Amino acid sequence: MASLAKNAHTAERPSRSAGPSQGPSSLGRNEGRGASMPFYLVANTFERMFNASNRAARVQLLSALWRQYGRKDLFALMRLTTPQLDTERPVYMIKEKALSRMYVSILGLPEESGDRKLLLNWKRGSGSAATINSFPDKAYDVLAKRCATAEELKGARFSVAEVNEQLDALAHAQNDNAKQAVLHTIHTRATAVEQKWIMRVILKDMALGLKEDSILKLLHPDAKELFNSVCDLRAACDQCADPSFRIDDISIKPFCAFKPKCTHRTDWDQVHRTQSRKGAYVAENKLDGERVLLHFARNGGGGG
Repeated sequence: MASLAKNAHTAERPSRSAGPSQGPSSLGRNEGRGASMPFYLVANTFERMFNASNRAARVQLLSALWRQYGRKDLFALMRLTTPQLDTERPVYMIKEKALSRMYVSILGLPEESGDRKLLLNWKRGSGSAATINSFPDKAYDVLAKRCATAEELKGARFSVAEVNEQLDALAHAQNDNAKQAVLHTIHTRATAVEQKWIMRVILKDMALGLKEDSILKLLHPDAKELFNSVCDLRAACDQCADPSFRIDDISIKPFCAFKPKCTHRTDWDQVHRTQSRKGAYVAENKLDGERVLLHFARNGGGGG
């Protein structure tokens, strides 16, 4: 399989092959709070990114968060920042409808409660000027009046590692009662803002104003290409821990999923305008459909 070399950069900065080992200078760059960082710092950064007026401000906020966090165990933070890319944690099997029912139960909202109706009918607006926000935004309006404040929680607030532990428990919960129990624990130890962003992680709808590819490129010049070759966020974070090191060898590996490059959609007129400049050409219809690539190994030796 062909490797993708970064020869143009080898004179400017060190390079290495993709793999579990880190470059020697990465040790000095790993200082930071790591997964012990209080989750409220992450939630507050996400909130400011959501409200930022331009991309440059969002990039600055995310970069500042990474500097505080450090490069140690960056996967723990990245799976909260780009949950769509995290294939290690099982799916939660929870959508907005289930979340709304569970929070109505957790909060003990009576039948006639306006907030109950707001949660259960979160897609509906009220009044001519109403706008339909996302479910986490509507839930925040309800939670802000009912959950503990930062001052009341004090030392009980979650760290990044603890939020990931709760999300693991939620993903492995076997039924709705078990899932609701996890959400209840989160509710008792997180502010309304923190719960809003935990909901966004669960729904995999971050709305940070930066696409996942952009976040990977900010993390490391080779992170996007590396992730696309292995579809493993942990591996990408581990191997891109030091942005001063470039990865020389990025290639597809057996038994690792990869993200194929897709072509842009076009039409016959565009094809004709482009190809007719070169003279006569032949074109044939391409049938649309899914492609399957199977990685196969025969256990116990013997043929391939």
